[in-house]
Amino acid sequence: MIGLIAFIFLQGEFLICTTVNRQWNPAVAFDGEKYLVVWEDDRLSDSTDIWGQFVSKFGTLIDTNFPICVANSYQIEVDVAFGDSNYLVAWKYIEDCSIWGQIVSLGGKIYVS
Repeated sequence: MIGLIAFIFLQGEFLICTTVNRQWNPAVAFDGEKYLVVWEDDRLSDSTDIWGQFVSKFGTLIDTNFPICVANSYQIEVDVAFGDSNYLVAWKYIEDCSIWGQIVSLGGKIYVS
């Protein structure tokens, strides 16, 4: 978190997502080299999906926004953590209030179980 605070202090704000419709409720994790920012997003439909973006410790966007969960209905209350060598993104599926998770690699690979 200190890296992000230092960057904001030195560089100011910067855009992470500029696509259509709404994006909200971001969460951030840091792996020691870069951040993974995740958020709720309805760019594809009226349903809420989970999208992500890698950001360097200097505030540069790495590649483009990518989908983490694009499913029917609403995925909400997203959070992200980093451990060992992968990120874990978790959210609530509103249809049955179940909790879901997705492993994301350092390179952005979405693991399918």
